[in-house]
Amino acid sequence: MILEIKQYLQYMAEAMPYTDEYNQTISDNDTIKQTMVDADLIMLAGDVGAYRAGITLAENLPNDDKLSLSMGGGRRNVYHRQMRASDPSKIQALIDAVLDEGQHQYYSTEADHLFTICHENTHSLGPRITDDNLGQYSHIVEENKADMGGLVFLDLLE
Repeated sequence: MILEIKQYLQYMAEAMPYTDEYNQTISDNDTIKQTMVDADLIMLAGDVGAYRAGITLAENLPNDDKLSLSMGGGRRNVYHRQMRASDPSKIQALIDAVLDEGQHQYYSTEADHLFTICHENTHSLGPRITDDNLGQYSHIVEENKADMGGLVFLDLLE
């Protein structure tokens, strides 16, 4: 499932807004340097352990992959299997906390996983954020872009 999205990255890149205003780093499926893996975490330590408030569902590494690509590297999306397959009672507790009971029937763990895949891949699309005026808030713009991409592309690819 995770690797199947690669065939749609070019389509997703072309669907990004304002594509005529920046150089897209996705060109075609034969040259896309994209690694997507399910990983089992043993522990978080060092800088990552100190930096992260908790374990995330997935990561797009390096965070600014456009710099990596300009140096001949590639993208790496890492999905944390334990987070996706976590205790159903914990997932239910989260659903109970954020969704009205009448909406519970519409929640799908599979759709949540697909959204995450679209979200992480959207990080690789669109312009590189280089506005130093945003300072510590530049990541908010990037995460909102990825969330919107996750929502839009999930619907388009469905």
